[in-house]
Amino acid sequence: PATADAGYKSLQSGDYAAALATFDTVLAGVDKADAGYKTAALDRLQALAHVDAEKSKTEFLALLDGGMALDAKDFSLIATELNAAGEQGLSVAIIDMGKKTFPEDATIAKLLEKAIAMAKADPNGAGAAALSGLGYL
Repeated sequence: PATADAGYKSLQSGDYAAALATFDTVLAGVDKADAGYKTAALDRLQALAHVDAEKSKTEFLALLDGGMALDAKDFSLIATELNAAGEQGLSVAIIDMGKKTFPEDATIAKLLEKAIAMAKADPNGAGAAALSGLGYL
C-alpha cells in the first residue's frame, strides 16, 4: 500500500508525479480528522506545485477556506515550494494571504521581503507583477 513515507521520499527525490500519486492514494484512505491528514495534504500540495502550480495554490486556499487549521509555517511551506517551481506569481499570492492571515508573523514578513528582492531583480517577471498588483511594489 502507498504510505506517506513513500510519498515523502518521492517528493524529496524530485519525482513529483510519483509523490502526487502516492499522496492522493494515502489521502483517500485517511479521515480528514486524522492527525496525519494535514501533513499528507501539505506534502501533496508541495508535489503538486511542480506538476500543476495553479492547482496547488487553489487547493491550498481551499484548505484554508474549508477550515483546516493552517499556521504561518504552512503558508511558508507552500509559497517556498511554488517559488522553487519557478512560480513566483503564485508564490506571492500565498505570501499575501499569509500576510493577511498572520500580519505579525516574522516568517511571512521575511518571505515577502525575499519576494520583493527577487521582483526588483526581475522587474518584468510574474512575481513583480503580482507584488505590484497587490500594492507591495
